[in-house]
Amino acid sequence: MSSRKQYKDAARLFGAVDLLFTQFSQYNDIPQINKLLVTVEGTKRELQQVIFQDFRDFRPSGGIGMMDSTIEMLHDGCSVIDVLGGDSRAELLDWFCERQLASYTPVFGPGMEGGTLDQTERRYSWWRRMMKEYEDTYQGIFPRHWHVPAILSKHFCDTTRGHLTRILQAEQGEFDVNVLIKTLQKTIDFEKALSVRYRMYGANGGRGGGRGGAGGGAANLDRYFDSDEHEAAAVVEAIKSKYADKDKDGAHHGGGGGGAGAGAGRGTANINHRNGDQEVSIDFTNIISQCFMPHLGGYVQLERGNIRELIERINSEEVWLPNDVDTNKPRLAGSDELLLYIKKSMKRCAKLTRGKIFFNIVKEYERGMLLYIDVLRSHLCNADDPNELDRAAILSHCQIINTAEYFMEILPDLQTSIVRIIDEDLADQVDLSPEIEQFGALAQSGVTSLVAGIHASLSKHLTTMVKMPWATWEEVGDTSAYVHRIQQTLQSSVSVVASAFSRAYFINFCTTLVEMFVPQYVENIFKCKRINDLAGQQLALDAHSLKNIIMDVPNTTPFGSDEEKSQTVRVPRRFKRFVTNEMGKAEYMLKTLVSPPERIIQTYVTLLPDEAKSARAAEQLARLMDLRGIRRSDQQQLIATYNSTCAPADRITAATESPTTIRKLFSFK
Repeated sequence: MSSRKQYKDAARLFGAVDLLFTQFSQYNDIPQINKLLVTVEGTKRELQQVIFQDFRDFRPSGGIGMMDSTIEMLHDGCSVIDVLGGDSRAELLDWFCERQLASYTPVFGPGMEGGTLDQTERRYSWWRRMMKEYEDTYQGIFPRHWHVPAILSKHFCDTTRGHLTRILQAEQGEFDVNVLIKTLQKTIDFEKALSVRYRMYGANGGRGGGRGGAGGGAANLDRYFDSDEHEAAAVVEAIKSKYADKDKDGAHHGGGGGGAGAGAGRGTANINHRNGDQEVSIDFTNIISQCFMPHLGGYVQLERGNIRELIERINSEEVWLPNDVDTNKPRLAGSDELLLYIKKSMKRCAKLTRGKIFFNIVKEYERGMLLYIDVLRSHLCNADDPNELDRAAILSHCQIINTAEYFMEILPDLQTSIVRIIDEDLADQVDLSPEIEQFGALAQSGVTSLVAGIHASLSKHLTTMVKMPWATWEEVGDTSAYVHRIQQTLQSSVSVVASAFSRAYFINFCTTLVEMFVPQYVENIFKCKRINDLAGQQLALDAHSLKNIIMDVPNTTPFGSDEEKSQTVRVPRRFKRFVTNEMGKAEYMLKTLVSPPERIIQTYVTLLPDEAKSARAAEQLARLMDLRGIRRSDQQQLIATYNSTCAPADRITAATESPTTIRKLFSFK
């Protein structure tokens, strides 16, 4: 039969003989049966060699009739190989793959014309031509269940990986990182196309699918990880190619590459042979691209440089002194640029690798955010030596604070998205909490600087108050001019802040501003040299007006708003309590100041009982009596007289020296 090439009949006979021998397997030790078994095995080997030689002699040439008969004969020979077993098939396919790839290495091997990194895409074009030749010539020869196109593609990938590994090692540190990344991306796209073509692409439709597809709490960042058009195009192209192969094959007995089954898991399919004696698994995921991973350190450096350049550009192009604030987008434009870059960078890197390199690039994101924090902080005024802030500077501070708040809100979602993408063994190491804390500290520094700058504008009016002739004041009139100027400054400054902050953050700002202003106001009262009775009454009137003005600060209408204050905004209890207590102290001190000299100590004890019981009482009284113009000897006499009328526990010890600063007199919470 071998001489007449009757392989189909031989396959049937061998199948029958094998079935017969299975019935006598327990008698293989009988000499006659064993001799017959050896004879059959020898015949099989002989027939195998004849078939192998037929394949070696086959050349795709000659007339159509001759080609068809040869293809039919070789296809029947494959039926014999199927009966002979998996080893025979593997030997034939190894030889066939080597023959098909014989011209590949001389062109694309290391040191050859196409053996450079930038020529990698040509390799995949060569593969497409090879597969076209297979479809035109060999598709009718090999049975479909052999999955020859997939096996041939794996041999191609293994050879390509070996070439690229040697090329990358030879060019260690000298290749262009951009070329490396572009080549890696083309390689990954090629691997995905192979996975789809041979139905080995994961059922979730993604490279490895990540973990937890829907991604738990990362919904706020879904817009950062939308589908990639380039990747989708590669998948669509592969699907079209697969079904084109299927249409070509139709009812023909030959095999394309598309019937491998639905795939088993992440980028892997189990290819089951018809006779069930062998199972082959081919995973095209990272089959070539794995050789790039040890050489991606330059990619991390490239990302670091790109982020540094972006931060520098943001610093130079950002509008740091805006004329107005868009209430729908009150943060700095550079914040969106930075997050957009991180979004695109994550997508790029996730398509290349999700392992240690991806983790190192996440570290570069963290480094970039800290650089951005430094840039933002450099545009805040110096809280220790503040300058007055105009409207543009106030808006700038508000935008910086809003930007810091925005990062504090978005970074937890960003961390969740990174954890969802990165390899599972690295997920626990992803931690953006230090950056969140740094942005929180920046926001607090921003509020402190903003308040200090506005307070610098208020301080000049307090200086005006100190310089007024209180010692010779002649009448009590309307609220003093300096109070009106404080009100105007508060209105113009705070209204700008109200237009840029959320209500909750605006209340926090108002509280911080008042907590800084009130103690400074009281301190400036004690900077006056002398205060007569009428001046004390005027200052008490001014203090009452200031308390009402300060209490109404949270109700300031936002700058540029056309809305009238139709109703009073509810002021937090903490704010009211602070203003009432601290401004109340100022009012009570002024009432003490204008009381008759012989009643000054009693008035002090009555209006400020907590202060009277403190160790500071003598010094506080001494300072008040100094402002009143009472001589030191008279002060001691007044204290002695008061002590003679009260219990020993309530007595006040005379101060030995005059205090120099308000901080020795009053403690403001």
